[in-house]
Amino acid sequence: MKFKLAPLLIFFAVFIVYFGLGTKWSFEPLWALDYFNNLAESLLQGRLNISDPGSTYDLVLFQGGWYLPWGALVGLLFIPLQLVKGSYVPSIYLNVLISSLDVVLFYLILKRFSRSFFPELNKTVIWLATVLFAFGTTHFYVGTLGSSWHLDQMVASFFGTAGIYMVLHDKRRFKDYLLASICFSISLVGKGTIIILGVLPALLYFWDIYQGHLKFNLGRLVLLIMPVVLFAVLFLFHNYLRFGDPLEYGYSYIKEAPYLEQRREEFGAFSLKHVYYNAYYMLIEAPRFSWNEGIKMDINLKGNSILLLTPSLFFMFLAHPFHKFKNKEFRVVLSTLWITMLFTILPSLMVYSTGWMQFGYRYSLDITAILVILSIIGTNGKFNYWYMLGILAAIYMHYLGITVLQ
Repeated sequence: MKFKLAPLLIFFAVFIVYFGLGTKWSFEPLWALDYFNNLAESLLQGRLNISDPGSTYDLVLFQGGWYLPWGALVGLLFIPLQLVKGSYVPSIYLNVLISSLDVVLFYLILKRFSRSFFPELNKTVIWLATVLFAFGTTHFYVGTLGSSWHLDQMVASFFGTAGIYMVLHDKRRFKDYLLASICFSISLVGKGTIIILGVLPALLYFWDIYQGHLKFNLGRLVLLIMPVVLFAVLFLFHNYLRFGDPLEYGYSYIKEAPYLEQRREEFGAFSLKHVYYNAYYMLIEAPRFSWNEGIKMDINLKGNSILLLTPSLFFMFLAHPFHKFKNKEFRVVLSTLWITMLFTILPSLMVYSTGWMQFGYRYSLDITAILVILSIIGTNGKFNYWYMLGILAAIYMHYLGITVLQ
């Protein structure tokens, strides 16, 4: 198969499976709690609050108006779609489109990564790793739903994956860093935690300067920072226009489940006190299986271990930064991936909510691409029977989990 045909094949395969499973194979959009179409309509009318939301769960009530506790990125994407169609567009269409493109980007990352650092990744391994990312991780779950929570996360994650693609290779130039900065910065007006993936290009940029691959230039450094500053200002100004406080994201006024409200008021919306609680559901909480005229999966809607649902990820612990790889540049990249992953997931672990209701741990989507890459490195690019068995188990368990929540 020619390389140019591979991305197209991946896109359509993922699109069909995601859309089919997300609509119970009716290929007709199912009802989903969608706030972003309302937001797009409001933005067209010059408003930031939404009217007639239908449901007010997880919305913010401030001075008589209902607001979303997320950025406006997805709402902005719906504006041209609504103008073309002349009415609301079922949100699952956009989610499946973006998630399919995201898988294509991940495939292209692996191709670049193989050429640059890891020639042990042959075509078969790259294809299998792409299958794992698409159908054996939380990406599968998030990508098949049309609700506002999942769409917001997938759109922001797409820009994160795009930013990783820009810099995860050995021929990095200034334009690559600038494009990565733009991609990560755009996510600030969507799901803000994605911006922390910018640790990856930041560390690699200074490494390239240290190695003499790039010359230090203050003007260029300022230019790299400008997208972050610009979108940070937009983020803060958006908050100010909505709530009169640039640092208020809406959590002080959010309408949510009583147990979440109690937890937020007791420990705060963001606190290190939430880390253990969230880490437990992300890494330890196990799904339970039963037999009732077939295998059934009983899941905890607060979250389930991504390691147990995607067993192949255990191999990432073999890709530790202290491994004596011969290629010095590769060791630096490996260390940078670990640092970026840990810094990026920490803010999500500090949030008072685990992401209920969910299958797996949807906040981990921020770092899923990095986790899969690390797991591949842990196999030295040679998938053994355990890794392959882990892929099959992950696909099956995610299929079961998705059907449970439909």
